[in-house]
Order: sequence, then C-alpha cells, then structure tokens
Amino acid sequence: MAEKDYLYVVKKPCPICSMETRATKVRSRLITETVDNDLCTHYKDINPYYYRIWVCEHCGYAEDERHFLNGVAPKAKKEIQEFLAGHHGTSEFKEQRTRDDAIKALKLAIFYTKFTTETFAHKAGLNLTLAWIYREAGDKENEEKFLAEAGKLYIESRSREVFPQGQMTEADCIYLIGAIHFRLGDYDTAGRYLSMLMHNKELETKERVTVDRAKDLWSDMRDKMKEERADAAEDAAPAK
Repeated sequence: MAEKDYLYVVKKPCPICSMETRATKVRSRLITETVDNDLCTHYKDINPYYYRIWVCEHCGYAEDERHFLNGVAPKAKKEIQEFLAGHHGTSEFKEQRTRDDAIKALKLAIFYTKFTTETFAHKAGLNLTLAWIYREAGDKENEEKFLAEAGKLYIESRSREVFPQGQMTEADCIYLIGAIHFRLGDYDTAGRYLSMLMHNKELETKERVTVDRAKDLWSDMRDKMKEERADAAEDAAPAK
C-alpha cells in the first residue's frame, strides 16, 4: 500500500482560535517491522509519528490529538492567544507530510507546552518522538539532543508525577529512562534504572513484559560494554 492509503482527514475546532481545522489521521491497520530498544516502532509503508501532532491551519497551535481535543486551560489559552496576536501563526495544511513537516510540527508542539501545564511525561514523549524521526533521517546529533531531553523529563516525571500517565506505567517510565541512557552511552545511569526493574519481585508478576525487556537490554548493554573495552584495548596496544 502507498502511504496515502493509510491516511484520512478529519475536521475539528481548534482549542485556541475555535475555527474548524483539518488534521490527518492514520488508519490503525499498520504492519510492524521492527521495534528499537527505546520502543520506537518501525512500520511498513508509513511512519505514523509524522502525523502525531495536529496543527491548526488558522492560528498555528500544535498538539497531539488527545490534548488538542481535550482543550486548553483558560489561563494557558489566554497566554497563547496573546502570543499569537503578535505572530503570523497560520500553517499550510498538508494531508501527506514530509519528514521536515513532521519535525516542524513536533517542535511547535514542544514550544506550546511552555504555556500549558502539561505533564513531564507528555513533554518527554514529544521529545522522544522527535528523536525517533531524527533517527530515521540518520541525524545522530539531533537524535541524541532530543533523546537527552526526553531522558531528563522522564526522570522528572518519575520523581514528581503519579502513575499511570496515560497508558504508561511507572515501570514503563523506568525502562525508557534506562533505554534512552543506554542509547546515549551512559551505561551507569542505564544500569541503575534497569536494575530497579530486574530486582523488584513485585514487578516480576505485575510488569512481566517490561521486566523481561529490561533483562534483554541489560544483556545487550553488557555485550556492548565488553565490545567497547576490547576495541579500546586494541587501539591502545602498541603497533607491531
């Protein structure tokens, strides 16, 4: 199937300007190909992360579908309206997005969370999704930049917020912190968080899938560390 065959357009009122705007949604019948250790899922034919963010074509406000439809608190709405009053905020609607369109939409959504009282977990998820799109592009510098931000925000979420956060349990959050830091090469932090899952008997039953995932990543990390030590030793050895 072509990408456009997975897409359809809906019309909804913008929570900021109240005008009806179009948004592209992705049909749920997607075929999974692979899943990265930080839970980035790669699908056949389409990248649904391109369409996670809805952007009002009239005022430029951006958020994911759930937050867009749930509205904005009065104080935050007023602040956003005041900000937009001094800026040209319209956004061209595109039923089918390019990677650059998706990056722009996610950066807009991250920007608007500065006005709202969104959770650390939600902000972390936006940054993580943006890191995944940069990964697809092969842009390692920006991937790591937004991975690092997501990691910080998930740590804040775990220490300051009540779980579950949406569909994410505390165990999911702990795992993601470990996986993100593994990908950033911070094995000390990754190991510390993965250990919280592997050595918790209660979670062995309640969060079996997440605990097993943590054990697999711990094994991968151990192998990676051995490989890096061997490479370092080879580089340090005197030339014959």
